[in-house]
Amino acid sequence: MRRAALAVGMLLLAGGVAVADWSGGGSSAFPATPLGHIYVSMAPPPQSGRGIPPPPVYSRAYIQALMFNGGNVWGIIGKQRPGLDVSPVQLPLSPRGGAVMRWSRERADFAAASAAPYWLALSGSRLFVSDSAGDVEIHDTSSYALLASLPSGGVVTDLAASADGRYVFAADSARHPGLMVMDVASSRAVRWIDTPRLPGDTGGLSAVAISPDCRTAYVAVSSQVAGEVAAIDTVSKAVLKICPVGRMPMGLGLSPDGRTLYCTNGAGGSVSVIDTSTLTELKRVAVDPAPLRAAVAADGSAYVTCRSGSVCHVDSTGLRARISLERPTVSPFGLNHPVPPGPTALALTPDGAHLVVSNTAAGSLSVIDTTRDQLEYTTSDQLMCRPFGVVVGP
Repeated sequence: MRRAALAVGMLLLAGGVAVADWSGGGSSAFPATPLGHIYVSMAPPPQSGRGIPPPPVYSRAYIQALMFNGGNVWGIIGKQRPGLDVSPVQLPLSPRGGAVMRWSRERADFAAASAAPYWLALSGSRLFVSDSAGDVEIHDTSSYALLASLPSGGVVTDLAASADGRYVFAADSARHPGLMVMDVASSRAVRWIDTPRLPGDTGGLSAVAISPDCRTAYVAVSSQVAGEVAAIDTVSKAVLKICPVGRMPMGLGLSPDGRTLYCTNGAGGSVSVIDTSTLTELKRVAVDPAPLRAAVAADGSAYVTCRSGSVCHVDSTGLRARISLERPTVSPFGLNHPVPPGPTALALTPDGAHLVVSNTAAGSLSVIDTTRDQLEYTTSDQLMCRPFGVVVGP
């Protein structure tokens, strides 16, 4: 069984790479249509206490072979596809360090980070990266040059780019929570907007979404016992309205027309569907446990990562589909055992045909075909890395 899985994982075919279809048997090919450039933040793993340090050097060819072949890490070492860049990439050994990876069908590139990178936002040729040091780094996507590092003064829990590409908003959960507004052209912080707090809250600002006209910022705020979504005027900084939602709201997703807002309720196992014209909850949709982040499709429906191991597809009428991300894996000792994927972030490709999901616990990425709501591809588990934030650009 182990040999068969490895053989399928390493078989190259015209038009794609054959990989094991862990969602239900059989096989499926890596999408022949280019997905665009996928940017993934990779934080170092927590200290295991076993004295096994993370590898100090990764080969681009090695990482790309893992990503494209979908095979087991122990079976791919030393094997390369022709034409791959094999130059090593030095990653920091510090437990605070990590890297940001840019992955496409042609190659994989890395930028080392001095602190563990988490949330990402892409605006034109600028990549915004929040890190464990409380900073937001701004990189040029063509060269990975660091253009600026902006201190937030707290912990950045989300990043959101405006539709016109002019600004990126950072949700800063600190003693005085608020939004840091960054100008893309100048790579500078140009504005601060205070956000409301719930009684007993110690800074539970967890997510932000920006209206298409950039006049309204929606923020999710939580305490131990309650949660709410607030609409804030980005010009006057006034709180326009507040909508109660479920416990521990963790993520927000806004439809392209700005009319429907989705809020994931992490402690309630549900998603609140909100009408933005009145900021009232239209429906609360039950999903799998521990929903985290949301990405909204062109048709106004939303995909939600659930830390229990799935992605749920919802709309204003209810649950459309549940896509399991769990799959067996092969250990170096030949033992099959399930790996909890622990999905965190997700992003739609520019054409909306695919969804890329970061599986933080398993150290892998999953690609979902949104036309069929089916898991299409999952990369090899890399337990020494923790993919966290993900964005997709052209």
